[in-house]
Amino acid sequence: MKPTPALPRPPRGRGPSAPAPPHTTLATSSLRRAILPALAVLIGLASVARLNAAPVVLYDPTAGNRLDQQGFMYLNGPPLQPVDTALGYSGGLTTLDTTADIGEASGFFTHDPLSGVQVHPSAPTLDRSAGFLLRFDLQLFDEVHNARDDNNDGLFDRAGFSVIAVAQDLLAIELGFLDNGDGTWRVFAYEDDSPNAGDIFTQAESHQLSDAEVGALTKYELSVLGSGYSLAADGTTILSGSLRDYTAYNPFPDPYDKPNMIFLGDDTSSASSSSALGLITVGAVPEPGTWLLAASAAVMLTGVRRPGRCRRATALPRRRA
Repeated sequence: MKPTPALPRPPRGRGPSAPAPPHTTLATSSLRRAILPALAVLIGLASVARLNAAPVVLYDPTAGNRLDQQGFMYLNGPPLQPVDTALGYSGGLTTLDTTADIGEASGFFTHDPLSGVQVHPSAPTLDRSAGFLLRFDLQLFDEVHNARDDNNDGLFDRAGFSVIAVAQDLLAIELGFLDNGDGTWRVFAYEDDSPNAGDIFTQAESHQLSDAEVGALTKYELSVLGSGYSLAADGTTILSGSLRDYTAYNPFPDPYDKPNMIFLGDDTSSASSSSALGLITVGAVPEPGTWLLAASAAVMLTGVRRPGRCRRATALPRRRA
């Protein structure tokens, strides 16, 4: 007869594993069945949000041409005057230089500022309730302005380069870039007429930038949500405040009473600039809350015990003497 083989000894200090009680396995399975569908829904919602947030490209400089050759309307003024503005495409960017004549205004519109008709085929609805994010890559070489201080606060009130975003309901924000002349620049929000009518288009909140910062091609992101806005430069928020109502001001042409209007350029006869523009897109404001919920569900799921197994107690490591 063959000798009966000896049974293997269990590891020293441990007994054989006992099966998990039936109620533990059933409860764990039920919890997993409850969490998995919820996690799938959350991940699906996050994917939809990410797809919906895909930005609309208004200008792609890699196509090798200017903004006005990709759907933007380019206007120069005043009308019936010799044009000194230099418009071009160089170094993979659209270049705009109005410094030869401070009295000229030139820039790019998504909508006709006279009629309000959409001219850029990809211009989206700017719904501030849902939120939107305007990205524009900008490099500034020079800016000059008149000593114009409309409300006598010691700050000059016209900048040679501006960005305007007018929401669907006409609440808006205009940001101006101004050279302080001392190695620094200022990006500021233009005020509206509330509460003081004399403050319209004077300097409001602002942020100081260096020559080096504005002189490099910078990714600016103008986020609008609800009644507020914020501006980020290369991912860092530098300015924030409330949206304005500029409709009391009636220039010719008037971009401020045209829903969904976007403008970039020199819109004043009191200042001028030399600039280069790169990628311009409009997308959704990021919603980190959806991803946070999905991540939380995933953490919950990983914390559930596997069926049929029990966790063993782990001894604390012995501290060195």
